[in-house]
Amino acid sequence: MIDPVEVSDTDSDDELLIVADLSEKIKIMGIVSATPYYACPKKPCNNKKLITVYENAKYVMKCPTCLKETRTTDCKVYCVVRVLAEKDEKISEMIIFQAQLRQIMGLRGIEFDPVMDIPKLEMSLAPLLGMKLKVKLHTNKIMAACLDQ
Repeated sequence: MIDPVEVSDTDSDDELLIVADLSEKIKIMGIVSATPYYACPKKPCNNKKLITVYENAKYVMKCPTCLKETRTTDCKVYCVVRVLAEKDEKISEMIIFQAQLRQIMGLRGIEFDPVMDIPKLEMSLAPLLGMKLKVKLHTNKIMAACLDQ
């Protein structure tokens, strides 16, 4: 069995922590959206989503944290996924950040790498459908998970 991991909601792959409290049970019923984004490549910026700004008569991508102008070829692609999940006989929307998504997909032996092509990204998420998980939630964010046997 793979150990569950917890990640801050800033989605840093460097902040993984072992967690014991996975008391809430959910079943993933559907994918609401999958949003890929370019993230700042600088480690202190913690994978912050780049913003597009109009500067000196051109559009540029900048990190809102370090304000560094960055080319997409220098960036990593990250994503956030919104799912519909059944919990306590109610269906609600939940958020899965990339680090947790990789961990959850890994429970099924699937390596997950996001792409900017939304239809391809959504297709790669199909294995989530119907998954029964024990999770740790923070508001509506899935912070850690393991399979519910």
